[in-house]
Amino acid sequence: MRDLVLFGIGVFVLLLTGCGHVLSEEALRTVDPALDLAQVKADPEAFRGSTLLLGGKLIDTRVEEGGTTLEVFSYRLDSYGKPLEADESGGRFLARTSRFLDPELYQSGTLVTLTGTVAGQEVRSLGGVNYTYPVFEVGELHLWQSIGRDQMYYDPFYPWPPYPYYYHYPQPYLYGYPNDPFWYPGYYRWY
Repeated sequence: MRDLVLFGIGVFVLLLTGCGHVLSEEALRTVDPALDLAQVKADPEAFRGSTLLLGGKLIDTRVEEGGTTLEVFSYRLDSYGKPLEADESGGRFLARTSRFLDPELYQSGTLVTLTGTVAGQEVRSLGGVNYTYPVFEVGELHLWQSIGRDQMYYDPFYPWPPYPYYYHYPQPYLYGYPNDPFWYPGYYRWY
């Protein structure tokens, strides 16, 4: 009995360790939790040198002489650091790194999570209007690999034959079978 309890505790601890943030603890320790992107956007010079946890959708990737600049539209992050939904109060920001980031990997529409140190601001034209971007130096960066519509996942457990659904794209999923008396063609299960 004691071995079973220890085994159960071990499995529980193992499961908890797999549910961590995508960025390292060292990178997260440098982040100022009281500071958000909207505050920095209002006055980037006042917060120069502060580090934030940022994430969002890539708009543009520019490879330059000294490295790469990412233009990112800010998203709110979940507890694991994954971008969830657009954050209009944060808007857009620029993230610079001295590394070469291949634009084929860092494509427009891809989600990223990063730690960024405030390095100032830059004014660029956006739709014919001058837009002030807060500029960050990238500390640690995580690229979220998305599964395209052509890469489907089949649920092996429900129902048979398996209906495809997409990992990042909600797909209707029918309950039951057409010959099942409780089957209703308009009843969907969403993933």
